[in-house]
Amino acid sequence: MRTTKYSILVGYGGITEKGGKYYSYPSTATMLRLLCEYTGVAISRSAFFKHTRDLKKEGLIKVIRRYGRRENGEIYNRTSAVCITIKGYAVLAARGVKWALTMIKKLRKKLTLEKPVPQ
Repeated sequence: MRTTKYSILVGYGGITEKGGKYYSYPSTATMLRLLCEYTGVAISRSAFFKHTRDLKKEGLIKVIRRYGRRENGEIYNRTSAVCITIKGYAVLAARGVKWALTMIKKLRKKLTLEKPVPQ
């Protein structure tokens, strides 16, 4: 995996960990600013979207569209939620990211508890 894709994955993971949930929804502008600020990776919006699309194709992240409704009833797009998959956390753990193992365990436990019991 190239440095830029790895940096994007780490960025999503760091925001997810800080939020304490299994997903995060930073804006593109926020992600580009954090990439430049913390990793020194300065890329364009189109390059960011290309790398994000590649991460989705590889099964490392999952993107969920979010919508909102204004007071007048109009529906609008909100920032999409991004979830790192177990495979994504495994890639991070293999590269030495310590909190990734904790997230794998939490995610497996959550997925195991949510499955319906066969009758």
